[in-house]
Amino acid sequence: MRSLSLPVRSLAGRPTSVLVMATGLLAATAAYQTVPGVLGPLLETDLGINQAALGLLSAALIGGMAIGLLPGGVLSDRFSERTIMTIGVGGGGLAMFAASFSTSFPVLAVLFFVASIGAAFAATGGPKTIIRWFAPNRRGTALGIRQTGVPLGGVVASVLLPAIAVAGEWRLATRCVAIAAVLVAFLFWALYRDRDGKPLVESGIDQPSIYRSRRFVAATGCALTLQAAQACTLTYLTVDLHQTLGLPAATAALFLAVALIGAVVGRVGWGTVGDLIGNRRALTSVSALAAVCCCLMSLVDSTSSLVAVALVCLVLGLAAMSWNAVYISLVTTMAPRRSIGSALGTGLSIVLLGFSVAPLFGRVADVAHSFRPAWVALALLVTVGVALSFVARTPKPEPAVV
Repeated sequence: MRSLSLPVRSLAGRPTSVLVMATGLLAATAAYQTVPGVLGPLLETDLGINQAALGLLSAALIGGMAIGLLPGGVLSDRFSERTIMTIGVGGGGLAMFAASFSTSFPVLAVLFFVASIGAAFAATGGPKTIIRWFAPNRRGTALGIRQTGVPLGGVVASVLLPAIAVAGEWRLATRCVAIAAVLVAFLFWALYRDRDGKPLVESGIDQPSIYRSRRFVAATGCALTLQAAQACTLTYLTVDLHQTLGLPAATAALFLAVALIGAVVGRVGWGTVGDLIGNRRALTSVSALAAVCCCLMSLVDSTSSLVAVALVCLVLGLAAMSWNAVYISLVTTMAPRRSIGSALGTGLSIVLLGFSVAPLFGRVADVAHSFRPAWVALALLVTVGVALSFVARTPKPEPAVV
């Protein structure tokens, strides 16, 4: 055992290695959460379910995240991130592995729900690993890189899972992504070590007053409007361009891919911007840009240039789908050191309510027989978030780390 201690300590003692491990955990959970979307047709055929039931599987994944964020945050405050994240991601992988044997839709939905609770533990524990290992002037960039695990995990799963399913079936593909999650969790447990000494966060608002703080409420409200914009973009961008521009569905989906590319770049970029100008100003900027993009989407019609539409989609992803690291970093400056996980769990669970705006967006488009008023309404909602962001200033500058 002594011969293994030096390599492990050497690897775990490097911030870059910690960042790679934290990003890998997030990518693993994102990958198994794509199963209903990527393997949906195979699930429908094998289990004999309709599209509404398939939608319930996705709802189970979202519901598990919403339920798991707060307890995951509380537990990460009381126990080490290493323990909580390993249990969460590893347990989520085991739940997905069990789901691959299910022949009952209710049992499958319950296991998806449980797996997503595990993903929530990674969502709250992951930022704390970054906070422990990175100085304040580098945390935004590090958090942004970590957040790229979500789209990257989704992209990898979208490419590999259908190919595996063709060779076998959806059950084999699900087992592969589940085993990958368990292996990543095991590697994290084996290699990661909590940093000795105090974390690098010392500023914040005393608990439980943070939940009554105007700054925290305003930042969370702003993030909720951006989550709504993200949900509407993911759900309806392809449908909108398919109907408005008359594009084939496969071609219209490429514009969503462009938006996702913007999201990957933006998650790192906005984190760096937050390090340079402050997280509150970065949150205001990303919100304002998202509102402008929603307005531009409302102007798209059958005469629009495809190049111009692609550019708007790229910037839309760069804004509406790239705010996460800025919000997380801002909340960590507001929360006291002992309650960062709880504050993140509470805030992120509220932010998830933004997904409920997507059906309303679709309803407006149905009633108006056009997506134009829906995009305008979404732009107005995000503009409210811009106004809220001005209240969400950081309590005081964080002390320098020497």
